[in-house]
Amino acid sequence: MTRKHPAQELEEDVLVRTSNMGQGRSDYEAFHTLSPAIHLREIHTHDFFELYIHLNGFPRLYVDNKIVTPQRGSLMIFPPFVMHGIISQDTIRNYERVVLFISSGMLHQLGQGLLPLEQRLLDCTRRTGYHYQLDEAALSLCTTCIDRVAQNTGDERPESRLADYAAMTEFLLQILRVTQEAPMLQSAQPSPDTIQRVMAYINEHYAQPLTLEEIADAFFISKSYLSHEFVRYTNTSVYEYIQFRRICGAKLLIASGVSLTDAAFQSGFNSYSSFLRTFRKTVGISPTDFQRNLGK
Repeated sequence: MTRKHPAQELEEDVLVRTSNMGQGRSDYEAFHTLSPAIHLREIHTHDFFELYIHLNGFPRLYVDNKIVTPQRGSLMIFPPFVMHGIISQDTIRNYERVVLFISSGMLHQLGQGLLPLEQRLLDCTRRTGYHYQLDEAALSLCTTCIDRVAQNTGDERPESRLADYAAMTEFLLQILRVTQEAPMLQSAQPSPDTIQRVMAYINEHYAQPLTLEEIADAFFISKSYLSHEFVRYTNTSVYEYIQFRRICGAKLLIASGVSLTDAAFQSGFNSYSSFLRTFRKTVGISPTDFQRNLGK
């Protein structure tokens, strides 16, 4: 198990992760982390799958305009470019979880042409809204698999990489077994109605010019009320959320082969310089580097 100082944990958790997964990798990365105390509220996205299993603590997770309060054994499947994150207002005590970051390319490699793992995971999220519950036997097996991968972090020997592939394959097959016949869980609750509708409105119109006044008028509320409630719920401003959503859209366009310039304007930026500045600030690297990483 990896145990880190809370300050180090906080710094890593707020990272807006890109295709390097925070450790110079672009294919997979595993963690088993216990945070004695952590206060974190942030929504993010990335261009790889995140498979999250909750072990302890009481965070509130946001995903796709819904809130999930996970319990021990909760499995969350976050596909690329789906917005998610922690929105708990209080300090989370003894927060323990195991996480696997894995790229679409690695899923294809592990499937060996026999099993379309990426499509299977996407089908799971469309059927259940990202959330499954593992029983203790499945939880123990999945945790053991992720621990095996996490313990090999930094070990690039061929035998270690092969052991990682075996552990991840066992983990993914277990997830598919669990999810095949699992009923849809009802623990996901809508965000507060007004903010949920505002976020949905931004998600639909982010490629167009948007102002705080225009959004407030669309929902018959004051600008000050909208600003206050939006920050209270999401821990970010309306403007920052619009820019973040535009960057998410741009990343998806770039990943689909659209040029950087076209991606900038099609995602709502009125100048390439503004896009470049916002992309660097949000993602941590330039659009060119992001595009280059996709090809690795």
